[in-house]
Amino acid sequence: RDVLEDITFSLPAGSKTAIVGPTGCGKSTLIHLLLGFWSPDQGKITANSHDIKQLDMERYRSLFGVVSQDTYIFNRSLRENLLLANPSASEPELKESLISVSLKHLASHLDMEPGTQGMRFSGGERQLLAMARALLTNSNFWIFDEPTAHMDANTERKLLNNLWKNLRNRTLLLVTHRLIDMDKMDHIIVMQRGVVAEQGTHQGLLKKNQLYAKMHHQQNQVIRD
Repeated sequence: RDVLEDITFSLPAGSKTAIVGPTGCGKSTLIHLLLGFWSPDQGKITANSHDIKQLDMERYRSLFGVVSQDTYIFNRSLRENLLLANPSASEPELKESLISVSLKHLASHLDMEPGTQGMRFSGGERQLLAMARALLTNSNFWIFDEPTAHMDANTERKLLNNLWKNLRNRTLLLVTHRLIDMDKMDHIIVMQRGVVAEQGTHQGLLKKNQLYAKMHHQQNQVIRD
């Protein structure tokens, strides 16, 4: 069967959009399509009215800063890991990117090696490093794909606080099954089994009392329990 069906939405410049839904609903597939790693069987994805199939993919993808749930950290120096995002970044810029995402304690250790797959760092630190990389790209479009998966509540709160602090006027696409800070989003798209089940604002979706409201209630119940 088709993974996604009848998906239509836009991402205005400077907007904050969330795509939410249970695991397996097609959220991450949308990211692969948006970045041009996969091509849709039907329909098209456009950037400023241009079909992305007609664009230079390397240049197109350079417009995005991406933070995924599985940030890969190479067993090279912290400096080298950061320079992957921007090879021309200066040492002060590398340090500033770390300080901006609450990793000040690492700013004076750019030569340290993080170990295989970054295992010397906690999961939260690896995600914050991914955010530092996004800052270094100087991109105006951020994609965060399940950035707080497997995090405890305190670490999740720290990462999200850093996201809002550094977002400024960037366009944000946040893909998540965790309905945290949804009131900060301009638009929420609710996915279910590969289709858009509903969409709107946080308060508007709660008033509809459908899938989103049910998910919100269930997550709040888990937190209370």
